[in-house]
Amino acid sequence: MGTFEVRNAWSITGIHQARPEQCLTPPQPTKQPGCFAEAGSSLALVISRLANLIWVKDPITAVHSQRLVTLIEQFGQVLALSPAHRQRLRIGTLLHDLGKISIPKTILLKPGPLTTAEYTRLKNHPLAGAQICSQIPELQEIIPIILHHHERWDGRGYPNGLSSVIIPFDARIVAIVDAFDAMIADRPYRQGLALDEVLTIMRSNSGPQWDPDLLAIFLQMIESQAIAPLYA
Repeated sequence: MGTFEVRNAWSITGIHQARPEQCLTPPQPTKQPGCFAEAGSSLALVISRLANLIWVKDPITAVHSQRLVTLIEQFGQVLALSPAHRQRLRIGTLLHDLGKISIPKTILLKPGPLTTAEYTRLKNHPLAGAQICSQIPELQEIIPIILHHHERWDGRGYPNGLSSVIIPFDARIVAIVDAFDAMIADRPYRQGLALDEVLTIMRSNSGPQWDPDLLAIFLQMIESQAIAPLYA
């Protein structure tokens, strides 16, 4: 496999070598225990470089994605998914917000609510990420995660308005974990919500927003396991 470089937000022709001044403690996904142990060295390099692109554009999103990898592995084990399936979920989770490299930093890092126009622009990121990965044969299996992790069980999500079991299974899993982390983690413009509050919000949106069966299993997992170290 050759090197890749992102020429624009919509296509990849080789790996972007970030300048040293850009790499302020970049993520090291290939060093996470067991995270990509089954991936070939070339694919692991591609994944690492793409993750680094996210870090350069938006470190907050990069750290969010790394936390999700830990949670998704735990959730996959609880769901008794195969090692290969969990591997796909980990990679898809790490890169689920890849399309945000196409979004201006003024939107990604805005310290306050987005305008309607800004939010509309932000909602383009699943399509942008899917189009990037469509150029890399080894990443085809994670495209449903990237493209559909903002769909809703009631069909009011984006980008395609899919509903119920039509939403790809992996995307339904990632949507739950993604929302949990987004609510409970601190952000520069707000403090994370308390665990009890997050659980209450998620239970009240079981069915409208998330797969009710998967959500019930996830919430049971959260209530029975210590997650504090991820959010210290």
